[in-house]
Amino acid sequence: MSSTFFMIDGSMVSTIGDIVLSDEFALLPYTSVLADVAKALSPVKNSAALIRGPKGAGIAGIVKVQTLLEHLASEGDPLAVRASSIMLTDLFRVRVDIPISKAVREITERKPDAVLVLDKENTFVGYLSAEDFRSLKQRIVGDSVEEKQPETIGEAVELRDEFRMVSVSERLDKVSLLLRRPSVQFVLAQDSKKGVQGILSVQQLLSIFSQKKNPNRETVKKHMRTNLLRLREDTPIQLAIETIQNRQPDGVLVLGMDDTF
Repeated sequence: MSSTFFMIDGSMVSTIGDIVLSDEFALLPYTSVLADVAKALSPVKNSAALIRGPKGAGIAGIVKVQTLLEHLASEGDPLAVRASSIMLTDLFRVRVDIPISKAVREITERKPDAVLVLDKENTFVGYLSAEDFRSLKQRIVGDSVEEKQPETIGEAVELRDEFRMVSVSERLDKVSLLLRRPSVQFVLAQDSKKGVQGILSVQQLLSIFSQKKNPNRETVKKHMRTNLLRLREDTPIQLAIETIQNRQPDGVLVLGMDDTF
Protein backbone atom coordinates (compact mmCIF):
# COMPACT_ATOMS: atom_id res chain seq x y z
CA MET A 1 0.00 0.00 0.00
CA SER A 2 1.41 3.37 -1.00
CA SER A 3 1.71 6.34 1.36
CA THR A 4 1.15 10.04 0.66
CA PHE A 5 3.84 12.45 1.79
CA PHE A 6 3.83 16.25 2.05
CA MET A 7 6.64 18.75 2.40
CA ILE A 8 6.14 21.10 5.39
CA ASP A 9 8.88 23.58 6.27
CA GLY A 10 11.33 21.54 4.22
CA SER A 11 10.52 18.23 5.97
CA MET A 12 8.67 15.21 4.57
CA VAL A 13 5.63 14.29 6.66
CA SER A 14 2.79 11.80 6.26
CA THR A 15 1.00 11.55 9.62
CA ILE A 16 -0.18 13.92 12.36
CA GLY A 17 2.64 12.60 14.53
CA ASP A 18 5.20 14.03 12.10
CA ILE A 19 3.96 17.58 12.72
CA VAL A 20 5.54 19.84 15.32
CA LEU A 21 2.54 21.35 17.12
CA SER A 22 2.76 24.96 18.27
CA ASP A 23 1.69 24.12 21.85
CA GLU A 24 -0.66 27.11 22.11
CA PHE A 25 -2.70 25.98 25.11
CA ALA A 26 -2.90 25.81 28.89
CA LEU A 27 -4.15 22.77 30.84
CA LEU A 28 -6.40 23.56 33.82
CA PRO A 29 -8.27 21.52 36.47
CA TYR A 30 -12.04 21.07 36.39
CA THR A 31 -12.49 23.40 39.38
CA SER A 32 -11.00 26.42 37.57
CA VAL A 33 -12.95 29.68 37.43
CA LEU A 34 -12.87 32.31 34.69
CA ALA A 35 -10.15 34.28 36.48
CA ASP A 36 -7.92 31.18 36.30
CA VAL A 37 -8.58 30.85 32.58
CA ALA A 38 -7.85 34.56 32.04
CA LYS A 39 -4.50 34.17 33.81
CA ALA A 40 -3.65 31.06 31.79
CA LEU A 41 -4.47 32.80 28.51
CA SER A 42 -2.62 36.02 29.33
CA PRO A 43 0.60 34.86 27.63
CA VAL A 44 0.31 35.76 23.95
CA LYS A 45 1.18 32.21 22.84
CA ASN A 46 -1.86 30.64 24.52
CA SER A 47 -5.04 30.73 22.45
CA ALA A 48 -7.07 28.21 24.45
CA ALA A 49 -7.37 26.49 27.83
CA LEU A 50 -8.06 22.76 27.95
CA ILE A 51 -10.16 21.79 30.98
CA ARG A 52 -9.59 18.45 32.66
CA GLY A 53 -12.57 16.31 33.61
CA PRO A 54 -13.67 15.80 37.24
CA LYS A 55 -10.92 14.21 39.34
CA GLY A 56 -8.47 14.75 36.48
CA ALA A 57 -10.16 12.20 34.22
CA GLY A 58 -9.01 13.17 30.75
CA ILE A 59 -9.86 16.40 28.96
CA ALA A 60 -13.51 17.40 29.13
CA GLY A 61 -13.63 20.64 27.19
CA ILE A 62 -11.96 23.77 25.89
CA VAL A 63 -12.28 27.50 26.60
CA LYS A 64 -11.00 29.76 23.83
CA VAL A 65 -10.12 33.42 24.25
CA GLN A 66 -13.22 34.67 22.44
CA THR A 67 -15.55 32.42 24.47
CA LEU A 68 -13.99 33.68 27.68
CA LEU A 69 -14.36 37.33 26.70
CA GLU A 70 -17.99 36.85 25.68
CA HIS A 71 -18.88 35.34 29.05
CA LEU A 72 -16.86 37.87 31.04
CA ALA A 73 -18.93 40.54 29.33
CA SER A 74 -22.24 38.91 30.24
CA GLU A 75 -21.57 36.96 33.44
CA GLY A 76 -19.62 39.57 35.40
CA ASP A 77 -17.49 38.35 38.32
CA PRO A 78 -14.67 36.13 36.97
CA LEU A 79 -14.35 34.48 40.39
CA ALA A 80 -17.93 33.26 40.48
CA VAL A 81 -18.20 31.34 37.20
CA ARG A 82 -16.65 27.91 36.67
CA ALA A 83 -14.76 27.34 33.44
CA SER A 84 -16.58 24.02 33.08
CA SER A 85 -19.90 25.88 32.76
CA ILE A 86 -18.83 27.70 29.58
CA MET A 87 -16.38 25.24 28.02
CA LEU A 88 -17.03 23.78 24.59
CA THR A 89 -17.19 20.00 24.59
CA ASP A 90 -17.18 18.81 20.97
CA LEU A 91 -13.68 17.35 21.08
CA PHE A 92 -12.23 15.40 18.17
CA ARG A 93 -9.41 13.01 19.08
CA VAL A 94 -6.92 11.87 16.43
CA ARG A 95 -4.03 9.46 16.86
CA VAL A 96 -0.49 10.35 15.86
CA ASP A 97 -0.51 7.66 13.17
CA ILE A 98 -3.53 9.02 11.26
CA PRO A 99 -2.59 10.16 7.72
CA ILE A 100 -2.55 13.94 7.41
CA SER A 101 -4.88 13.97 4.39
CA LYS A 102 -7.46 11.91 6.29
CA ALA A 103 -7.18 14.09 9.40
CA VAL A 104 -7.66 17.29 7.39
CA ARG A 105 -10.68 15.84 5.59
CA GLU A 106 -12.38 14.65 8.79
CA ILE A 107 -11.67 17.85 10.73
CA THR A 108 -12.99 19.95 7.84
CA GLU A 109 -16.20 17.92 7.67
CA ARG A 110 -16.81 17.72 11.41
CA LYS A 111 -15.71 21.22 12.48
CA PRO A 112 -15.10 20.28 16.15
CA ASP A 113 -14.48 22.73 18.98
CA ALA A 114 -11.00 21.30 19.47
CA VAL A 115 -8.69 18.64 18.05
CA LEU A 116 -6.69 16.60 20.56
CA VAL A 117 -3.74 14.51 19.45
CA LEU A 118 -3.24 11.10 21.13
CA ASP A 119 -0.31 8.70 20.98
CA LYS A 120 -0.68 5.05 19.99
CA GLU A 121 -1.68 4.21 23.58
CA ASN A 122 -4.44 6.84 23.38
CA THR A 123 -2.67 9.18 25.79
CA PHE A 124 -2.98 12.93 25.19
CA VAL A 125 0.18 14.39 23.66
CA GLY A 126 -0.87 17.65 22.02
CA TYR A 127 -3.47 20.12 20.81
CA LEU A 128 -3.94 20.97 17.13
CA SER A 129 -4.72 24.68 17.32
CA ALA A 130 -6.71 26.56 14.70
CA GLU A 131 -3.46 28.16 13.53
CA ASP A 132 -1.80 24.73 13.23
CA PHE A 133 -4.73 23.46 11.18
CA ARG A 134 -4.90 26.49 8.88
CA SER A 135 -1.18 26.26 8.16
CA LEU A 136 -1.41 22.53 7.57
CA LYS A 137 -4.42 22.79 5.27
CA GLN A 138 -2.92 25.64 3.23
CA ARG A 139 0.28 23.74 2.59
CA ILE A 140 -1.49 20.51 1.68
CA VAL A 141 -4.12 21.91 -0.68
CA GLY A 142 -1.78 24.53 -2.10
CA ASP A 143 -3.85 27.52 -1.03
CA SER A 144 -0.89 29.66 -0.19
CA VAL A 145 -0.16 32.36 -2.74
CA GLU A 146 2.74 34.72 -3.00
CA GLU A 147 1.66 38.07 -1.65
CA LYS A 148 3.05 41.39 -2.77
CA GLN A 149 5.17 42.85 -0.02
CA PRO A 150 3.89 46.25 1.16
CA GLU A 151 6.13 49.27 0.63
CA THR A 152 4.43 51.76 2.94
CA ILE A 153 2.71 51.53 6.30
CA GLY A 154 -0.57 52.38 4.56
CA GLU A 155 -0.35 49.20 2.50
CA ALA A 156 0.73 47.10 5.45
CA VAL A 157 -2.15 48.24 7.67
CA GLU A 158 -4.55 46.29 5.46
CA LEU A 159 -2.91 43.15 6.83
CA ARG A 160 -3.45 44.12 10.44
CA ASP A 161 -6.18 42.83 12.73
CA GLU A 162 -9.41 44.78 12.97
CA PHE A 163 -10.03 47.19 15.83
CA ARG A 164 -12.99 48.80 17.55
CA MET A 165 -13.44 52.20 19.16
CA VAL A 166 -14.75 52.85 22.68
CA SER A 167 -15.07 55.83 24.96
CA VAL A 168 -12.41 56.26 27.66
CA SER A 169 -15.26 56.17 30.19
CA GLU A 170 -16.60 52.80 28.96
CA ARG A 171 -16.51 49.77 31.29
CA LEU A 172 -14.43 46.68 30.60
CA ASP A 173 -17.48 44.45 30.18
CA LYS A 174 -18.24 46.39 26.98
CA VAL A 175 -14.65 45.94 25.85
CA SER A 176 -14.94 42.18 26.44
CA LEU A 177 -17.98 42.10 24.20
CA LEU A 178 -16.12 43.88 21.40
CA LEU A 179 -13.05 41.67 21.67
CA ARG A 180 -14.95 38.37 21.58
CA ARG A 181 -14.58 38.20 17.78
CA PRO A 182 -11.34 36.50 16.63
CA SER A 183 -10.67 39.25 14.08
CA VAL A 184 -10.64 42.00 16.74
CA GLN A 185 -7.47 42.03 18.82
CA PHE A 186 -7.60 45.48 20.39
CA VAL A 187 -9.79 48.51 21.07
CA LEU A 188 -8.85 52.17 20.85
CA ALA A 189 -10.03 54.45 23.67
CA GLN A 190 -11.34 57.75 22.41
CA ASP A 191 -12.02 61.06 24.14
CA SER A 192 -14.77 63.13 22.52
CA LYS A 193 -12.51 66.20 22.41
CA LYS A 194 -8.96 64.86 22.36
CA GLY A 195 -9.39 61.92 19.99
CA VAL A 196 -7.69 58.55 20.54
CA GLN A 197 -5.98 58.51 23.93
CA GLY A 198 -5.18 54.87 24.64
CA ILE A 199 -5.35 51.22 23.67
CA LEU A 200 -6.43 47.90 25.22
CA SER A 201 -5.45 44.53 23.76
CA VAL A 202 -6.97 41.09 24.24
CA GLN A 203 -3.98 39.94 26.25
CA GLN A 204 -4.01 43.02 28.46
CA LEU A 205 -7.70 42.51 29.20
CA LEU A 206 -7.10 38.89 30.15
CA SER A 207 -4.29 39.98 32.45
CA ILE A 208 -6.63 42.46 34.17
CA PHE A 209 -9.29 39.81 34.74
CA SER A 210 -6.72 37.32 36.03
CA GLN A 211 -6.05 39.84 38.83
CA LYS A 212 -9.64 39.27 40.00
CA LYS A 213 -10.97 42.55 38.63
CA ASN A 214 -14.71 42.72 37.97
CA PRO A 215 -15.29 43.97 34.38
CA ASN A 216 -18.51 45.69 35.43
CA ARG A 217 -16.62 47.98 37.79
CA GLU A 218 -13.46 48.79 35.85
CA THR A 219 -13.21 51.59 33.28
CA VAL A 220 -11.16 51.78 30.10
CA LYS A 221 -9.44 54.99 31.20
CA LYS A 222 -8.07 53.32 34.34
CA HIS A 223 -6.39 50.48 32.45
CA MET A 224 -5.66 51.72 28.93
CA ARG A 225 -2.09 52.13 27.76
CA THR A 226 -1.22 55.54 26.43
CA ASN A 227 2.16 55.29 24.71
CA LEU A 228 0.82 55.70 21.19
CA LEU A 229 2.91 56.25 18.08
CA ARG A 230 1.32 58.07 15.14
CA LEU A 231 2.63 57.42 11.64
CA ARG A 232 1.38 58.72 8.29
CA GLU A 233 0.16 56.12 5.82
CA ASP A 234 2.89 57.06 3.32
CA THR A 235 5.69 56.27 5.79
CA PRO A 236 8.10 53.74 4.20
CA ILE A 237 7.96 50.31 5.83
CA GLN A 238 11.63 50.27 6.84
CA LEU A 239 11.40 53.68 8.49
CA ALA A 240 8.22 52.60 10.29
CA ILE A 241 9.91 49.44 11.59
CA GLU A 242 12.93 51.38 12.85
CA THR A 243 10.73 53.99 14.53
CA ILE A 244 8.60 51.34 16.24
CA GLN A 245 11.69 49.46 17.44
CA ASN A 246 13.21 52.62 18.90
CA ARG A 247 10.00 53.91 20.49
CA GLN A 248 8.44 50.58 21.52
CA PRO A 249 4.91 52.01 21.70
CA ASP A 250 1.83 50.34 23.15
CA GLY A 251 0.04 50.95 19.86
CA VAL A 252 0.62 52.44 16.41
CA LEU A 253 -1.99 54.70 14.82
CA VAL A 254 -1.86 55.17 11.06
CA LEU A 255 -2.89 58.63 9.88
CA GLY A 256 -4.12 59.70 6.46
CA MET A 257 -2.35 62.18 4.23
CA ASP A 258 -4.22 64.97 6.01
CA ASP A 259 -2.90 63.72 9.38
CA THR A 260 -6.32 62.43 10.52
CA PHE A 261 -6.84 58.95 11.95
